[in-house]
Amino acid sequence: MANEQELSQQLQALQDRAEQQHNLAESSRELLHRNLAETYFWWREARNEAGYLDRLYAENNITYRNTGNRYNFSPVVRLAFPRIRTNDVTVHNYSKALWAIDNEYDAHRQRYDNPSKINVIKAFIHENGGVDGLKELVRDAVDGEPDLSAAISKKATKSKALSEDAALLKRSEERKILKNKTHLLKASKGFATVDAGALAATSDDLVVLLAKRSKRTGKITLIASTTDAEIVEAVVNECGELDLSNTPPILRLLIECLRPHIVPHLIHKLGLRGKFYDEHKIGWDDIADKAIMRPERVRLVIRADGSILVSKILSDASLTTVSTPKNPIAVPCDILLRGNDRNWIETVLMNEAQLPLISCEPSDTLADADEDKSAIKQLKLVSQSSGHTRNIYFYETDLIKDAHSYQPMLVDDAIGYAWEIKAKKKFIDRFYRQSVQAWLNGYGKHFRHKKASRIGFIVGADHLELQSHFESSDTPGVNEDGFTHYGDDCKTLVQRDAVITLEPAMKHKTIVAPLDIIELFTMLAKAQTVGDEVIIRGNDLVLNVSYETATATHEAYIPALDERGNRNDALFVRYNDA
Repeated sequence: MANEQELSQQLQALQDRAEQQHNLAESSRELLHRNLAETYFWWREARNEAGYLDRLYAENNITYRNTGNRYNFSPVVRLAFPRIRTNDVTVHNYSKALWAIDNEYDAHRQRYDNPSKINVIKAFIHENGGVDGLKELVRDAVDGEPDLSAAISKKATKSKALSEDAALLKRSEERKILKNKTHLLKASKGFATVDAGALAATSDDLVVLLAKRSKRTGKITLIASTTDAEIVEAVVNECGELDLSNTPPILRLLIECLRPHIVPHLIHKLGLRGKFYDEHKIGWDDIADKAIMRPERVRLVIRADGSILVSKILSDASLTTVSTPKNPIAVPCDILLRGNDRNWIETVLMNEAQLPLISCEPSDTLADADEDKSAIKQLKLVSQSSGHTRNIYFYETDLIKDAHSYQPMLVDDAIGYAWEIKAKKKFIDRFYRQSVQAWLNGYGKHFRHKKASRIGFIVGADHLELQSHFESSDTPGVNEDGFTHYGDDCKTLVQRDAVITLEPAMKHKTIVAPLDIIELFTMLAKAQTVGDEVIIRGNDLVLNVSYETATATHEAYIPALDERGNRNDALFVRYNDA
């Protein structure tokens, strides 16, 4: 057995070797950062020699997929770092690092117009956390969104007075949006007809009615009406849906695919958009001694097979839609819509209703991205009132592929269902107004309350019942599934507007998370779908909704909740998992 002197000598030897190892690691990291910087500037020079890089790739048996974008640095990495195996994840990581360096160079060219540009790039790499930090820069640039954690302040802020020209432009835009919504409302068949006698109406034949509802019978009594222009406009803007009939086909396709996934308008109004998404632990911050959390976000992927996948990143199971466009978009590989652009489409074009003011170029497909961009595809949006333009970009999904970039997709669409409802639009509309809208209005800003975390689709031979925890003055008690709001008041009865099929010896209920279905059924009730049939099916694993719009056929899959209240991922698999 070693004595204290020998142990001390051994400890000293360990410390010496640890110091040596640390110095070698620091030296290796420093050399890597220099190599990446020098590789990048070598590439900038080499690409200007016609055919030179392609000849080197051929001579070194380096093959790669040419997607037409500037980001693919993998052949450059394999050329400059020949010891790395072809399929090594290091190739992918170094390629991302060079992509981030390229973006930095383009954004701040003046910084690098000097003899010390290598050292400046080295400092940039070091300050951003090395290769891992540069990978995060790539993810944030392509897949990031504005901070969702900060709720919008409810305090009124003083807005700057608009110039006369700006005020005229704003009012012109408001009138255009109002005209768009009014057109769709006037064409609507409505959800009920009442005989209120001779009532005054606007020039658009619109009138706002005030009614009260009897808690005992559920019947509505009209008690007042008005044609005041400001009130009518406010109601149209609040209740009206955007008319997409004149929206360019490619933009309409993107919006119809995204629509079931957007945050409901009421939650936007409450300033609580940031609370809509669940958060997930992705690591641990040793310095702050706390978990690193990242919120789910919706991602739209246009796949090489022509389909469009939309679901939430960082989730093993979420509302997932698979859309089949009637005019598929030709793409060389799977591409994703940039996160900031998806966020802008939701908040500005849809929630703020700016869509009627926008045209796009081209109108029926995506264009190849400009040569100086790292994206694969782009779409140029143009404001018809101001003339301002904005490009939205699409990137290869491999660019952001890492341990935290996955999103759910369906394992197999060959699913056996326990129940099915073939519903006409009228049935969907009644179900939405009686149950879905009531749930959202009832919980309001408390939609994150524990009791609001689950709802049940209970199907009978002649009805669809939405059971929940929404409290009422005459709560019937707690049923076998733990719900307090159920019974006749929660049932939408079939009135020759739906056909229900129940498989024998199976449970005819599916319990899901409300936030997975709220906007889907809002869209089905209000938006422009094609035909007069929506198919709703379910079992104890998943809820499926099939519908068609002008641009595509859509399949929505909502995971059922298990006994612990977690989304069941049995029918889902990770897409784009590292």
